Amino acid sequence: MTARGATARSRLRRARPGAGIISGMAPHLTSPSDVRIAYLTWVRQAALATLVLPVLIAAEQVAAARGWWGAPDAGAGTYIVWALAAGCVFLARGERMRLQRSERNDEEDDVLGHVRSVSWRLVLLPLGPALLGFGWSFASKQVADFAVMFVVSLVVLAVYFPRYEQWLAWTGASDASGGGAG
Repeated sequence: MTARGATARSRLRRARPGAGIISGMAPHLTSPSDVRIAYLTWVRQAALATLVLPVLIAAEQVAAARGWWGAPDAGAGTYIVWALAAGCVFLARGERMRLQRSERNDEEDDVLGHVRSVSWRLVLLPLGPALLGFGWSFASKQVADFAVMFVVSLVVLAVYFPRYEQWLAWTGASDASGGGAG
C-alpha cells in the first residue's frame, strides 16, 4: 500500500457520516478539478456508446427497405419485449436512486471509480429499450415497435444521463468556481 493510499484511507475513516451525499465520504478526498477531468473523460467515452442509436436507425431503415421484410407477425411476444424495456427503465431509475442514498464502505476510497461505474449503468440501461425494439422488429416485422422503443430510449437517456453537478454532489466535492462542465 502506498503512503498516499494510507493517508486517504485514514481520512476516509475519520470522515463524519453525512459529509457528502454518499454517507461516510469525506468531501475533501476528491477535488472538483479531479471530478471535472474524470467527468469529461467519461462523457467522451459515453458519447461513443450512445452512437449505437443512430447505427440502429440506419440498420432498421436498410432492413425495412428490403423485400424480405414481409407482413407484420407480432403475437404475444410484443408484451414480453415491452416488459423487458420497462424493466430497463426502472433499473436505470433504481441505479440513480441507489447512488444518491448509498452508504460507502470505509475501506473503499475510489469514489470516482464508483460514480463512473454507476454512470455507465445509467447510460447503458436506457439503451436497452432501443436494442430490444431493434431485435424485436426483425422478429415481428413491425418497424413501429422499434420506433417507439427508440423514442423511449432517447427520453430515458436524456433524463438519466449523469450531469457534472450530479457528479460533484455524488462525490462530495464542491465546485467553488461555479463553472459547469461545458
